[in-house]
This record gives sequence, C-alpha cells and structure tokens, in this order.
Amino acid sequence: MIYTRAELIFYVYMILMNIMGIMVMYLDKRKAKNKKWRISENSLIFTAVFGGSIGILFGMIFFKHKLNKSKFKYGVPFIYVVQKLVTIMITHMSFHIGLLENLIG
Repeated sequence: MIYTRAELIFYVYMILMNIMGIMVMYLDKRKAKNKKWRISENSLIFTAVFGGSIGILFGMIFFKHKLNKSKFKYGVPFIYVVQKLVTIMITHMSFHIGLLENLIG
C-alpha cells in the first residue's frame, strides 16, 4: 500500500504521541511511588486528546495507574472512541473525494 505524505506524517505523529502517552503514565506512576512531584492529570488528558489515547490506555492498564479515577476510567476510552470515529470519517471522506477526482479528472 502506498501512503501519501500527509498520511505518513499523520501515522508518525500518532505513533510518537502514543509512545509519549505510555512514557508519561510510566513516569507519573514512578513519581507517585517515590512520593515526588507528579505530572498533572490535565497534562495526561491533554496527551490523550491530542492523539495519545491508546498509549494512555495502555499505560493505565500496564502500570495499573489512574484506573479508579473516573476522568481516566471513562474519559480516556471515550476520547479513544471519538478519535477512532473521526479517523474513520476522514478516511471515508478522503476515499470518496479520491473517487470523485478520478471520475472528474
């Protein structure tokens, strides 16, 4: 499969955001155990909203971190579902736009 430059940039961005999501969950968990300054919950949610929701979810489960906080327990999966739906809609629209361009062009 051949990807456009925009698609490649998008995929690299998503991979990096999800790696960052895992890393910030790990760091926050480690800081919590050591009773040190923590990463704010808003920063963790921000990471999820801007593409790192899978990484945050993975970090929650793997590191057993923030599992009992409603903001994370329900919010992060909701963010993931919304992101997935938006991605499907954009992919679907771009597919049809490509078909139209081929028919017209």
